[in-house]
Amino acid sequence: MPIQHNKGGSTIITDDSLEFFRLAQMRGAVSLECKGMKMSHGPVIWKRVAQEFGIKGNKHKVLAWLEAKIAEERSKQEHVEPDGTRTVGGERVQ
Repeated sequence: MPIQHNKGGSTIITDDSLEFFRLAQMRGAVSLECKGMKMSHGPVIWKRVAQEFGIKGNKHKVLAWLEAKIAEERSKQEHVEPDGTRTVGGERVQ
């Protein structure tokens, strides 16, 4: 399912798009941790991400992996604009 953008400015994220959004949220949290901040109480996010995806290394390597994964997934994401225009990976499709 595509990410749908509505005229009022809202966005609907469904099915496959949920995983993409989740990766983006993780990237934001790990990015904050790389700058010295904590996103939440308890264990740091970058360690949970590393464990979940089997990534070896420090928080900077986890962030680099997330950015590469998001770039890969972004090329597959379909967006539908309010006027019905569809794009996949930034390219307009018919």
